[in-house]
Amino acid sequence: RDMPEAEQRLQSIHQRHRDSPFVRFITATALADVAQARGRITEARRRLRDYMSELEQEGSPKQYLLAAAALARTEARYRSREAAAVALASATARVLLSSLEPLDRPYTELVGAYAMAGKLDQARRLLREYDSLIPAGIRRTRPVDHGARGALEQALGHEEEALRSFRA
Repeated sequence: RDMPEAEQRLQSIHQRHRDSPFVRFITATALADVAQARGRITEARRRLRDYMSELEQEGSPKQYLLAAAALARTEARYRSREAAAVALASATARVLLSSLEPLDRPYTELVGAYAMAGKLDQARRLLREYDSLIPAGIRRTRPVDHGARGALEQALGHEEEALRSFRA
């Protein structure tokens, strides 16, 4: 309800904690979410792209891919699946997953974004790679794992399986 105040507080936190990649990611994506909630989709997209540019200049590949996944989800929701696929292709051409240690790769976020972009083969491939490289004990501790699986099941039209994944 008080979106301008929320936006102002998020911007303040974002500026104060520039040395924390986690806080910067949370506030950058939250600022984009606030813009979306206010119907300012172009602003949301700009915010995410600006943040990605900062990350690219800083050499923060994992955060860059996380932001790209957020941008792709925004594109899929408000623009088109094709725009989402382009955003993902551009990001993964700039930052190869293989350049990151397996545990640092944002598999689940990318799986969800590829599913929303309608790139189901790519989503499945990444999910198989994730399942083969990341130990089951670690996968169970990551709540986004269930969301990624649910997004893929939903994109495949498997509503019951999607609900089970989202509820897990």
